[in-house]
This record gives sequence, C-alpha cells and structure tokens, in this order.
Amino acid sequence: MQKQTPYFGSVKFFKHVIYLSLALLGFVVFSKLYSYSKEHFAERTFAAIPSANLLSDGETSEQTFTAPNYQSKYPELYSSIPKAFRQEKEKVAYLTFDDGPSIRTLEILELLKAFNIKATFFVVTEGTDLSILKRIVQEGHSIGIHCHSHEYKKLYASTENFLEDLHTAYNKIYQATSIKPRFIRFPGGSINAYNSINYQEIISEVLRRGFLYYDWNVSTGDAASNPSLEQIMQNIKASVNGQDKLIILAHDSEHKTQTVAALPKIIEFLTREGYTFDRLEPTVKPIIFAYP
Repeated sequence: MQKQTPYFGSVKFFKHVIYLSLALLGFVVFSKLYSYSKEHFAERTFAAIPSANLLSDGETSEQTFTAPNYQSKYPELYSSIPKAFRQEKEKVAYLTFDDGPSIRTLEILELLKAFNIKATFFVVTEGTDLSILKRIVQEGHSIGIHCHSHEYKKLYASTENFLEDLHTAYNKIYQATSIKPRFIRFPGGSINAYNSINYQEIISEVLRRGFLYYDWNVSTGDAASNPSLEQIMQNIKASVNGQDKLIILAHDSEHKTQTVAALPKIIEFLTREGYTFDRLEPTVKPIIFAYP
C-alpha cells in the first residue's frame, strides 16, 4: 500500500499558499484603486456641476450658475421663437432691404405697391423719419431691427454694447409703429469681420431673448458700393442658382438709386423663374450663415 504524503509541508500546500497570497494581494490593490478613483471622480464631478452648500441649520441651498450681468438688463427686451416653422411654398423669394428708411424707401414702397408684393425692411433708427416706419407697417410689409447707430466697431465691441443698441432700436420701432419687432438682421450679417471674437456670445444672447435673426443666400451686391443695374442683375442671376427659397439682400439707404432702378427687373426675372414673393415673419425658418 502506497504511503500518503502529509498535506502540510507538501508541494500542493505551498502552491495553495502562493495562490491565496496572490488573491489577497490582488484584492488589496483593487480596493485601493477603487477607493482612489471613486474619490477623484467625485472631485471632478462636483467641480464641473453646481453643488449644494450646507447651511448652518442643516438645510441646503443650490449654488447656481452666475449669469453675465447683461442678461439682467432690459427686462422688456424679449420676444418668443415659434415652436414650429411654417411649411414653405415651393419656390418663394423674400425681398429684404437694409439700412433704411430713406427717400429710396418711399420709392421702393411705391414699386412694391405697383407689383402687389410684400417685402421686409430691416431698419436703422438713428435719425430716422419715424413716419416712414409707420407707413411700412401700414402697407403690410414686415419690419425688423437692423440697428440704431450702425457703428460696427462700437456695436460689436461687446455683448453689452450690442444689447444697448438693440434695445434703443427696439423702442424706437415700437414707439413709431406700436408693433414690437420680433426678429433682426445683424449689421454685416451674423458673422462678419467685426464680431469674429464674440459672435457666438452675441448670437446666443439674441436667441435666448427670443429674437430670430435672418442672413441671406442671394445678394444684389449693393452693400459696399452702388453697382449698375446690369451688375445687380448679374449678381442676382448668379446667386439664385436653382434654390427654392431665396432671402435676397438689398439696401434702401439714400444713395442706392441703382437698387431702386433694378427692383422691377429683379421682380420680373424671379417671376419668370417661378417664384412667388412674401414677407418674412417669425414663422419663416431663417437662413443663417454657418459657423466657421
């Protein structure tokens, strides 16, 4: 009969001791790592999320995000963005005019009446003949805020500056028309050479206050100069490019005589191309420039 080897002191015994030691060591290491990661995850979490402060009587108060000072200014400067945008017509063109009103605006209003077309005017309110604003609304056109001062450097120097100008223009339009404007066009467009640093902050605040903004996808090219009628028509034809929805940028400041001269031809060309005309309202989905 083979003699049985004692367990204690045997090779099997020492193997089991080694396995048990490794298991205990692994458990200790895992416990330490778990405790460390849990503690540091909590630190990171509470650093990123507003925490609750314990008061002396045991109650808690929520520590909330501190809003920029400008958000508390002008409590009446609010509108509302619609919950849904309307269904667009198959081919629609929105004529929009910036920088007025002026004597050119009166000429444009007469042309629009002759063609039975409604349009949109983004107005500058500094030194404005308020009676023209009233006429724009009375004749069924839309009126939006462009700005008050039209001083780009001052406007875009800060969000505070922009809001101050917006507030002034808002009140001027309301006083003249008894209508609270609900949308704007940024001077130079929503992204331009003057607001490259802070355009996101300004746009966010405008939207937070419930104002839509409209850029454009077709331009007469009359912003910086006074192009000829032929040049304006070339610009229009080149930028239409088969699009179903057009928001057309034009200007009605005092020196835009060629824009007025081109307007009948623009209307006739787009009518032949199958477009109908309409005015902008907050239910129209905006065309906006893409963030770079």
